[in-house]
Amino acid sequence: MGALDELLAKWRENPDSGTTLALCTYLGTSHREDLIREVGSTAEAWHKDDGQVMLAVGRMYLDAGFMQEAQAALVAAGKLSPNASMPYRYLGEVLLRRGDAARAEKVLARSLQLGGAGADTKMWHDRASVYVALQTRVGMRAVADEIERTIPKRNSIPPPTMKPEEASRLAGTTTSRQGVARNVPPPPKLVPSVPPPPVLHDRGHGGAKPAGGGARASAAEQRLPAFSENDIPTNIFDGHLLGRRVQSDGNLADALPSSNPPIVSSKPPPLPTAPAATRRPPTSTARAAAPALAAAPAPRMPPLAAPALVPPIAAVAAPTTSRPAPAPRAAPLVAPPPPSRPSSPPMLALVPGVGPARSIVESVDDSPNPSAETILEHLALVGVFERSGGALPTWATPPRERPRGTWLFIGAIVLAAGGGYGGFRYAHQKRVERLAMAQELESQVKKALETGSVDDLTKTDDKLSRVFDLDSRSQEAAVLWLHNRVLSALMLPSEPRGIESALARCTTLEVDESRTVSGKITSFLTQGDLAGAAAILPKWDEKAKADPFYHLAAGAMLERAGDVRAVGHYKQAFDLDPDLVVARLFHAQLVTLELGIQTGKPLIEDVVARLGDTPSARALRGLEWALDPQSDATPPDGARVAEADRTKLATPLLALPFVVDAQTAARAGKTDDALAALDKALKATATPAMASLIGQVAIDLGDERLARAATLRALSYSALYPRARSLAARVALLGGRLDDAKNAIQELDAKSPEVAVVRAAAAYEALDLSELESAGGAIGTDGPGRALAIGMNIVFGRKYPTPAVIAEIAVPSIPWGDLIGVDAALDTGNVALADKIVSRWGDRASTPTYALRKARLLRYQGKTEDAVKVSEDALVAGGVTPRVLVERFHALVANKNIAGARDLIGQYPAVLGPMTDFLKVSLDVADDKAARAKVLAARVEPPPDGSPLLFQIIAAEAFMGVGDPRAKPLLGVLMHLVPKDPELVLEIRK
Repeated sequence: MGALDELLAKWRENPDSGTTLALCTYLGTSHREDLIREVGSTAEAWHKDDGQVMLAVGRMYLDAGFMQEAQAALVAAGKLSPNASMPYRYLGEVLLRRGDAARAEKVLARSLQLGGAGADTKMWHDRASVYVALQTRVGMRAVADEIERTIPKRNSIPPPTMKPEEASRLAGTTTSRQGVARNVPPPPKLVPSVPPPPVLHDRGHGGAKPAGGGARASAAEQRLPAFSENDIPTNIFDGHLLGRRVQSDGNLADALPSSNPPIVSSKPPPLPTAPAATRRPPTSTARAAAPALAAAPAPRMPPLAAPALVPPIAAVAAPTTSRPAPAPRAAPLVAPPPPSRPSSPPMLALVPGVGPARSIVESVDDSPNPSAETILEHLALVGVFERSGGALPTWATPPRERPRGTWLFIGAIVLAAGGGYGGFRYAHQKRVERLAMAQELESQVKKALETGSVDDLTKTDDKLSRVFDLDSRSQEAAVLWLHNRVLSALMLPSEPRGIESALARCTTLEVDESRTVSGKITSFLTQGDLAGAAAILPKWDEKAKADPFYHLAAGAMLERAGDVRAVGHYKQAFDLDPDLVVARLFHAQLVTLELGIQTGKPLIEDVVARLGDTPSARALRGLEWALDPQSDATPPDGARVAEADRTKLATPLLALPFVVDAQTAARAGKTDDALAALDKALKATATPAMASLIGQVAIDLGDERLARAATLRALSYSALYPRARSLAARVALLGGRLDDAKNAIQELDAKSPEVAVVRAAAAYEALDLSELESAGGAIGTDGPGRALAIGMNIVFGRKYPTPAVIAEIAVPSIPWGDLIGVDAALDTGNVALADKIVSRWGDRASTPTYALRKARLLRYQGKTEDAVKVSEDALVAGGVTPRVLVERFHALVANKNIAGARDLIGQYPAVLGPMTDFLKVSLDVADDKAARAKVLAARVEPPPDGSPLLFQIIAAEAFMGVGDPRAKPLLGVLMHLVPKDPELVLEIRK
C-alpha cells in the first residue's frame, strides 16, 4: 500500500484537520477527481469553521483546475480569517483565471493591505489592474484566455515530502535508529564487456598466436566469451575506466591510486611492411575460430598513467578502405631509443591494420623528455605522421608580412570613442528632453485637478500615463496620480479603483507619508469604513496640516459622517491652495445646507465667479433658488442644469438639479411631478445633509413615505447626525406618532426649535399646561412653531385664528398645523372648513391623533355610529390621551352605549384625572339617574381659573345636566370664549 493510500485510509477513519491538510497537499496534482471532490465536500462539512482547512481545500481545487469550487472555498476561508492575506491572494488568482479582473484587483489589493507583500501577490495585483480595461472592453473570457496564455497554471501547494522512514520503506529498506540502512541488497557487479585480445599475425612465422602467450592462459581466462572485431567496445578508453584494472575473472575493480608512474615500454612497435587490409565483418571462418580465440589469455590491465595521452578509439581505428602503399621513406632522423625499462603486462592497443598489436600504454613515455620515436608513435596514432613513408619535411623561411592598417586601427578607435561620446551626449539630451516634457505634463495635470471639473479630471488619466512613460521614478507624478484617484473617488459616481495601487507606488518611490494620508482616508471612505477613516485624523492633523488634499479628504469624510467640522477642513484646504476650486465648491454647498441660505449665499457667489457658466455653477445657483423663500416661482436660466450636462456634475452635486425640478413642480401645483423628481434626487444623494434637505421638501409636499425614506438614508450615513434625527421627529409628527417623535429627539438640545416643536405637540395633546408653556417660549411665532403657538391659545380658549389663518397653517410643512387647524375650526363652529381639511388627509386619518379629529367631526355631523368606529380606532392605535378618552366617551353616549362609556371611565381614571367625576355625573344624567347625579355633582368643585377649555366644557355639561346653579357663571364664560362651539350648542339644546 502506497503512502497516499495509507493516508487516505487514515483520513477516512478520522477526517481531522491535520489529516485533511496533509491529504489536500497530495491530491492537488493527483488528477483524482473523485478523491478531490470527496475530500473537499467532507472538509466543507466537518471543518467549515476552520480557516486553515478551507484555505487548503481552496488551493487543492485551484491546483486541480476546479475554479468555481476553489472560489467558494477561498471565500469561506477569507470570512473565517478576515485578517489573513493568503485567502485573498489565492482568491484573487482564481477570480483572475476566471476572467473577473475587476473583482480580482480589489481582492488582491486587500491582500496587500493585510501584509501580503510578496512578489507573487504584487505580480497578480499588477496583472489584475492591467486586465480590468480588457475585461471592460472585450469581456471576462478574453481575460481568462490571456491569463492562461501568459501565466500557465502551476501548483500553489509545494509537492509533499516524505519522512525518512517512509522513503526507506518505499525503497525496500529499514532505517535503524542510527540511520544505517539494514537489509540493503548489494549493488550489482559491473562486468565491462572487455573482449579478449585479437589474433596477431606474425609476419615472420605466418601463424596466429595470442599476444600474451596463449600457453599461460588460465582456466578463468579461457572462459571469456568469443568476440569479433565489431565487438570492440567504444568506451574502453573512457574516463570511467581510467584508474581501474581488469581482474582475472572479468570483473572491474577499483585500482588503488599510486604515487609511482606506471611502467610502460618505450620499445617502438615493428613497422608494417604492407598496408593493412580493409576491415570487413567477420566471416564464418572467423566465427568458427571463436572457441580458439576464447581460449586465448586475457592480459591484465595496469593503471593508466596519463588519461590525456590516451587517444580516443576513433583516432586509432583502421581505415575502412584500402589505400596504395606509401612511397619508400628514408631512415628516420631520430636518436636511438633509450634502454627499455621493465614493464607490467601490456594492455592491447586493438588497432587493426597497423601491424602486430602492441600496448598503447607501452607507447606512453611519461619522462620529462620523451624520445622521438615516442612522439612519432603518437603522431601516427592521430593521423599526422605516416609510418610507411612520405616526403621529408623541409624548412622554409616564411615571407615577411607587411604591417596591416595601423593607422586604420587607430582611426577605428577614434571613431568608436567619438561614437560612444556622441551616443552618450545624445542619450543625455534625450533624457533631459523627456524630463522637461514630463515636468510640463505634471504642471498641466496639477492645474486640471484643481478646477473642480469632471471633464478635466478624466482627461488627466492619459496625461499621467504619458508622464510615467517619460519618467517612471518621478515622486511628483506618483503624488499627482494619488490626488487623481482621491478626486475620482470624491467626484465621480462610478466605483473608485486604483487608490491602493497609487499608495503602493508612492511607498515604492519613498514619498513622504504625510503627502499620502489623503489616499488612506479616501480608501476607508470608499469602503464605507467611516470609523477607520476618523481614527486616522488625530494622528495626522498636525503632521499633514500643510497638505490641502489631506483637508479635502478629511472634510469629505466628516461631511459623509454628518460632522460640522467638515466646514473647517474645507476652508483650510482652499486657504492652503487658493486655486483648489473643488474645495470651495464642496464648502459652499455644505454651509448652505447646514447654516442656511443667508450664510451660504456669499460663498455661492464667490464660487460661481470662479467657475463661470459651468454645470457646477448652475447647480449651486439652483440650490440658492430652491432654499430662498423670497425667490420667484420659476428658477432663472442660470439655475437650471440641462439633462446632457448633469453627468458632468460632481457626486455631491448630482441631486441638486432634481431638487430644483421638484421645487419648480411643487410651486406650480404639480405634486406628483414634484414627488417623482424628489425620488430621483434621493437616489443620487451622497451626503446626510442632502438627504435631510430632500426629506424636508417631501414633508412640505405631505408625502410621509418619501420623507421617511429620506430620513433613513440620512441616518444610514450617520445615526448621530442632528439634522437627520430632527427630520425623523418631523416625519413622526407628520404621521401623528408622538411616541416616535419623542424617541427621535432624545439627547438633542432641548432648546433647539426642532426639539421644542415635538415637546409642544406632545403637551398640546396631553393638556400638559406647564410643559406647553415651557416649550412655547422656544418655538416662536413664525416658521415651524407657528401652529403650536396658536394651539397654546386654543387650549385655553383665549384667541382663535381667522379661517384664512387656519387654512394657512393646515399644511404638512407646518408641524401639527392641520390638527390645530381642525381643532380651531370645530371650536369656532366652522364644520365645513374642518371637513375640507380632513378630506386631504388620506391614509393619515387612521393614526390616533388624526382619527380623534375625524371622530369629533363625524359626531358633530350626526354620524354617531361612524364616530364610534373611528374613535375606537384612535383608542386602539395607542394614542391614549385625555382628548381621545373624552371624545370616545361622547361618541358612546351619543350612540346610547352607556355601559361602554362607564367601562371606559373605570379603565382610565388616572389619565382623565379631575374630569372623571364630571363625566360620571353626565353619564348618570344620560342613564336617567338624576338623583345620584345630583349627589355626585354636589361633591365636586368647579374647575379653577386657567383650566383647559376642554375641562371647563365638561364641568359645564355636568352642572347643566343636574340643574346646578354653578353652571350659569361657567356657561357665561364659555359663551364669551367659544359661543359657536358645537359641544355647548348641543348641550344647550338639550
